[in-house]
Amino acid sequence: MIIFLALSACAIDDAQIQSTNSALTVPTELLTFLNDPQTSFEVLDSKVGLDSRAARQIIAHRDGADWQPMTADDNPIDSLEELESIDRVGPGTIWELERWIDAPQEGWVVEGVAFTDCQAEQVVEWTNSVEDWEIEELDIQERAIDTLLAERPYSHILDLAEGHGIGAVALTELRDSAAPELSPVD
Repeated sequence: MIIFLALSACAIDDAQIQSTNSALTVPTELLTFLNDPQTSFEVLDSKVGLDSRAARQIIAHRDGADWQPMTADDNPIDSLEELESIDRVGPGTIWELERWIDAPQEGWVVEGVAFTDCQAEQVVEWTNSVEDWEIEELDIQERAIDTLLAERPYSHILDLAEGHGIGAVALTELRDSAAPELSPVD
């Protein structure tokens, strides 16, 4: 319990947290969530917000060599020990997973920037429909502007984020420009 309170106050880095197996428990809901074929890499990476390397390792472990769920080579995660044995998974990853299970939320975390589902849709729609000069006025790097203009139209926030030069600064600026009434107050 103490580890959960301490971790909630700061960003988590698995390498900075010493394992405290006796203090951590994995609820049945977490194992069910991880073993569900609908829990994809994209869900763990973008919705839950896990480090992409940890998310990839969890799915690779669960789905086996063919990377396909519900096939003969699957290896469901049956315990905390098995989860912790997966490369890149430590107490911080487990904490993020438990936080997600305890308080499921709608939305996306892309390049560390949180979007509600509504904001993500508005960013894509805004980016696809505004005049070039409106994107050129954003307070972002020139290469991000060039990418945004050259690769339109976008179908999803994840497609938009894959562009060259599109990182946290550009995504935050897009979110705040496309949906200023929904932007968090700093």
